[in-house]
Amino acid sequence: MKKLGRRTVLVGSAAMTVGGAASARARANPACPDADSAWIPSEALVGELPRLMRVAGVPGVAIAVVDRGRLAWNRGFGVKNILTGDPVREDTLFEAASMTKPVFAYAVMRLADEKRLDLDAPLVAYRRPDHLGDDPNLERITARHVLEHSTGLPNWASAPLVTSSAPGSGYSYSGEAVVWLQLVVETIMGMGLGDAMRTKFFEPAGMSSSSFGWDEAIAAAAVYGHSEPPEGEATLPPQPTRELGDKLLAIAVKRRKPIASWP
Repeated sequence: MKKLGRRTVLVGSAAMTVGGAASARARANPACPDADSAWIPSEALVGELPRLMRVAGVPGVAIAVVDRGRLAWNRGFGVKNILTGDPVREDTLFEAASMTKPVFAYAVMRLADEKRLDLDAPLVAYRRPDHLGDDPNLERITARHVLEHSTGLPNWASAPLVTSSAPGSGYSYSGEAVVWLQLVVETIMGMGLGDAMRTKFFEPAGMSSSSFGWDEAIAAAAVYGHSEPPEGEATLPPQPTRELGDKLLAIAVKRRKPIASWP
């Protein structure tokens, strides 16, 4: 079996963070105050959704209407696995992928508010990853550059990290930069990203089913990725988040430590 190094685990954890990370099980809440003013999908729209999903090649979707901080309406449509026909339910989880970046940014700003992280201090002052290349620009990259996507770093890289432009000189979307900032957050808080996000965001927000990790419950509740029709109606494409998560889960069970708690 291929050895899973620290670098593989970090990149995989960023992907799963997603997977589980910003996914939340929709749960029934009391009706909104002054519920008459909340927009609720009409029965006509709800009845039309299955046809629209077929046209768009979308096998499953969950929709929620939030009004003034309260869940006013939610419903699942379609299936989470087109081969098994398992339906999308209230406890179904969806992979958030890069939509977790704004959630992570919130946690970073919380640390800045607490004066534990200086947005304009070089990241190397907090954590110097082993995979940095020989590039003086790396000494100048800050958390602010990462949040602005102006580090000059590539989105993903297999070689030592170097910049293609000076930090702050222009827009350059970079997952690598966010992973570096993830390491900084883990160093500051003394815990893995999953525990850090639970402490800074999920628990305060009441998002008890969201996770930046992977476990048996998430695996059972999570949707599968699908290809576009017609091939997507007969076979499933590779499931990188699920496949890597299951590999790491075996290690987590052996270590008796949840993936979300890994530093």
